[in-house]
Amino acid sequence: RDFEAEVAFMTVPSPNQTQGYMVEQDDENWVQVGFYHDGAELHLQAATTEGGTTTEQLNVGLTPGDLLRLGLERRGDQWQVDVATTDSGAPVPVGSFEYDLSVARSGPYAGNTGERAAPAFDALIDYVVERSAPIQSEDTFSVVPVHQLRTAVEGEGSIARTPDHGGYSANRSVTLTAEPA
Repeated sequence: RDFEAEVAFMTVPSPNQTQGYMVEQDDENWVQVGFYHDGAELHLQAATTEGGTTTEQLNVGLTPGDLLRLGLERRGDQWQVDVATTDSGAPVPVGSFEYDLSVARSGPYAGNTGERAAPAFDALIDYVVERSAPIQSEDTFSVVPVHQLRTAVEGEGSIARTPDHGGYSANRSVTLTAEPA
């Protein structure tokens, strides 16, 4: 019933993208904790879903930076969330909430959010671990930088990107096509 999970991401969500950790009882009852970008700011959000109805438990704007780790601890019905960034290194408590859940499964998730079209998102996860049984680090942890591709058109027409993403990792191939008006 009690546990401490940690997931380390090597990506940072761009606008309308999300990644985090989910703990499920069944298809209508779960806890979801993760990072999302609303187009203006990066957030950490925790929500519970009971009987198919979702209630937001935490929503904290985050200082820009490379997110590394998300921690989720459960003791009885009390849930504690922490994050670690490249700046802080050590986990920093973000908030807590109470929720009764019989855990059946858990794991990381990633996807798109919002009502408008969102760029495809390939989340990179370095590890998921139960903190009471940590793995020995075999590598140094670093965030994969996400680079913005800015284009400009003089006159009429447009520029198409393939693939069309909000950001690109180093050495990612992108085809730019000039399209006449």
